[in-house]
Amino acid sequence: MNNPDLALAASAKGQKVAIIGDDAQHPRLGELEQSGILFVAGSPLDPLKLKAAGADRSARVVVAATSGDNETISSAETIAAMARPESINGDKGQILVCIESLEIRELLNQRWKLVVHPSTWQARVVSFEAAALRHIVGDAARDLALVPDIAARGVRILVVADDFFSRDFIKAAIAFIQITGSHLPEYVVAVRDAKMEKAFRTLHPALDLVAKVDFIQEDDFLVPVSPALAGQNFDLAVVKLADETSTLELADKLLCSPQFNAQRVRAIILHSPKTQLIDEPRLKIDSIFEMGLKSPEFGDLELERQARENHAAYLAGLSPEERAKAQEYDALGEAFKESNRWAVLHRQIKKTIWDAAPETARAGLVEHLAICEHQRWMAEKAMSGWRGGRPRDNTRRIHPDIAPFMELSEAVKEKDRVQVRKGLGL
Repeated sequence: MNNPDLALAASAKGQKVAIIGDDAQHPRLGELEQSGILFVAGSPLDPLKLKAAGADRSARVVVAATSGDNETISSAETIAAMARPESINGDKGQILVCIESLEIRELLNQRWKLVVHPSTWQARVVSFEAAALRHIVGDAARDLALVPDIAARGVRILVVADDFFSRDFIKAAIAFIQITGSHLPEYVVAVRDAKMEKAFRTLHPALDLVAKVDFIQEDDFLVPVSPALAGQNFDLAVVKLADETSTLELADKLLCSPQFNAQRVRAIILHSPKTQLIDEPRLKIDSIFEMGLKSPEFGDLELERQARENHAAYLAGLSPEERAKAQEYDALGEAFKESNRWAVLHRQIKKTIWDAAPETARAGLVEHLAICEHQRWMAEKAMSGWRGGRPRDNTRRIHPDIAPFMELSEAVKEKDRVQVRKGLGL
């Protein structure tokens, strides 16, 4: 019973829900039972308990989300080994395997036999955090895109979080908040482990082409008074600590810092807010759980539909020879599907910038947005470990177009302009 909120959200949509937990004294057990949720006491690794919850017959979706990645993987393997009659229309049951470790998610998506060779189950490795980051980063980008002088100077973001979340957040943000053309976004990241900077730069050799990142080793609660940040201005500060109370406390201190100025702060918590605060225009509280539910992994299919259409448009633009080698959307690996999702979301950001620009300023805006598109594509590659060079080598992750926009051939630049025009309906 690692996430009772997920069970309650599914039940609120009229779905029949069963939950397996080893805590028969859980304080929210009564709330679950009043909502009509079946509680099965025991371990999610026990086949008998899984059968009692209906995993072998009636369950269409099973969410494997235990207290740790190892137990979650074992639970998913146990479910996949259970015989399950396929429905009349031949649909397979779905196992959503919630893995928090980014490295393990990538490994399982590429090589897990459960995913590659499902029987009567189809498994998908997911993460509430990764799904939520799409919405949190996308929403932040829309806010920043409307700042009047942002395109002329670039964007500056302060991140104060545990080291693992900081890494995941700046990877997503660098790959997406590319809204200022050749003015690179700047990040200041407070970390406890000084080795994080070396590891991050080593894993992303093309980092300096897509962002300026400074790591400062500082205790979380000393950041608001840190001399290293004196006199600086940030368009956005992002905070995520171990619990809601400490996160909101630090967010308030960042808003009132005597050392620097933060125009807006996003406090990121795990579940729905338990603390009701008086509205503060500069503060926004994001729930990873609530944002995660707005994603294709957990039922919101609109983004997936648009990503599928985006890939179809890409295929339609290929030559017959290229088209013969290309894959349909359903056959793509998860990394390529995710790339389509991010491209769709960034198209909305470009539309925001276009709509906010006065008619007199639009003459050169397509070129600016084409640079933004190239930076977005290049940042996505950079955050996946690619670097520039010739010839192209997919195994070693080398691509000749990982270079500043002005150094590209006119044909490559035009591809970015075409993407912008299509996205704007021009």
